[in-house]
Amino acid sequence: MLRSILRGAAATGPKAQAWYLSSTVNYSSAKSTKTNVKKAKKSNSKGGGDAGAADDSLAADVEAALFDEGSRARRLADDEKDPTLDVGPNGRPLFTSTPSLSQLTRKDACSYFKFKMEELNEALPEGLPIGMVKEFEDSMRSAVLVRQSFLDLRDNFRRIVDPPLSLSSSKDIKVRRQIVLDGPVSCGKSIALAMLVHWARDEGWLVFYVPRGWEWTHGGFFYKNPQTGLWDTPVQAESILKARI
Repeated sequence: MLRSILRGAAATGPKAQAWYLSSTVNYSSAKSTKTNVKKAKKSNSKGGGDAGAADDSLAADVEAALFDEGSRARRLADDEKDPTLDVGPNGRPLFTSTPSLSQLTRKDACSYFKFKMEELNEALPEGLPIGMVKEFEDSMRSAVLVRQSFLDLRDNFRRIVDPPLSLSSSKDIKVRRQIVLDGPVSCGKSIALAMLVHWARDEGWLVFYVPRGWEWTHGGFFYKNPQTGLWDTPVQAESILKARI
């Protein structure tokens, strides 16, 4: 029965190149599939030509069903329809139902926030950071983890424009107007910054955002302004202005 199902899946869906599975995959099914592949290889070394060919075919069908992107996308879509799977740390929902970044609270930390791609591209016309794009591609969902660090950044800048009445008497809360994000590679700095820009623009802020600083130093044109003595980059300036008009 398993062989016929896997062969049917391999015959109906296109084969894609193998890629690493993310943490959203059902590892129990992946483990059993790998066990079947090992059994197939073991029987291939012991059995004859026909049995070995059949086992090789089974192993190929298993790998095709496991790594096919279309199949995985369909499984993820089915999982979203099952509310019993929406379980995160401490039994809380894995995905938050909060509709906007502005309404997120500390209770939403360590849960995933789903973006609508149309709204996200409209809020960040300069483009998305590479880390966010990779997150979407690996998870096959336009959702990112809500970290406490992002909530702290958002609340800090929120206090600048709308300070609470009790802020002057509180010694524990410090408002910082200039913040430098620092940390190891792929720790979430770019994603937190993109979420912060998204929130600020939703709140009506005029935000200067450069998601890929490399583009400002490579390619395009630049010249030294004889009047100011500074270097002008007209191509990058044009790109920024187009994104905000």
